[in-house]
Amino acid sequence: MKKNLTKRQLQAIETKNKIQFCAKKLIRENGYENVSVRDICTASGVATGTFYLYFPSKSDLFVSSYESNQNEVANNINYELESKDTLTKIKVFFLNYIKYNEDFGVDGLKIVFSDWNKYRSGKLGEILKHIILDGQQKGELSTELSADEMYIYLISAARGLLHEWCISNGEFNLQERAYKYITLLISSLPIK
Repeated sequence: MKKNLTKRQLQAIETKNKIQFCAKKLIRENGYENVSVRDICTASGVATGTFYLYFPSKSDLFVSSYESNQNEVANNINYELESKDTLTKIKVFFLNYIKYNEDFGVDGLKIVFSDWNKYRSGKLGEILKHIILDGQQKGELSTELSADEMYIYLISAARGLLHEWCISNGEFNLQERAYKYITLLISSLPIK
């Protein structure tokens, strides 16, 4: 049974979301190092103490924002995947995964990547695993590699591309490169 939230709980969720939204916008526009907690608080209309009620630090705020946005992106990806063949689903997933990460900007991703224990694919990773398993069950993908092996192969390529984009400070068109990568990757997958 789902419990109704109190007005205070709803307000707390709204405040936390507003802080995350304003922080992401400021960091995207000015760079992570050029945005202070005070800047975030001013933009979101909250006191500094309120910020620290929700987030221990600026980097924790950013990682939390990264993780919470996965639900929205996962829903969008699931919608786009309806009635497509497995290889198209993998391509759609890969390009959306890259776009989702690109939206956090180079500085933002550097923060997320700085603590690999906090960086995980979460719900998005579950979607890719499901696509692979479903493709194997339908006979569209070979079982020569296990679903886990195929997942690691694909997600490692996506993370590697994002890492390279960060190292180069975003000096190449990430979407164009992602399209080339996934096209090559798909051609190398064992297909039945």
